[in-house]
Amino acid sequence: MSLFSALNASLHIIAIILLSGSLCSENFLFRKGMTSADVRKLLIADLVHAGALLLILISGVIFLHSLDKDTCQALVHNRFFIAKITLFIVILISSFYPSLTFHRWRRAARAKRPSLISYSQRRWVSYCIHFELTALIIIPILLELAKAEIS
Repeated sequence: MSLFSALNASLHIIAIILLSGSLCSENFLFRKGMTSADVRKLLIADLVHAGALLLILISGVIFLHSLDKDTCQALVHNRFFIAKITLFIVILISSFYPSLTFHRWRRAARAKRPSLISYSQRRWVSYCIHFELTALIIIPILLELAKAEIS
């Protein structure tokens, strides 16, 4: 393994840790009766969340391109690897709703007004965050199944 590959793998793992940490932060910060300070913290956690997703995507693509051609072809056509990538894309898409919801409250937070949360909004944002946390547990399992199948 070259130094570049080791650094890329380290960045990938660090980004995954940042993603799980930011999701946990969002889960704990998002509640009824948030203050403007809570909304600012939520926006910071969401920024870390978006950055981590981007870093995971970039480092994953770099890792895939650094593999030899046969291993890359075997991995790309593996059903578990395809499921892993599909699940990551679903995580990426499901993170849009909470992010857009949090960013709508930015003006209210600047004016130091409390953010109003409807019941359905709170339920859907919580559902998306819980889904993402659950999917993060499934992704490593799919990766190991993919590795086992191509070995």
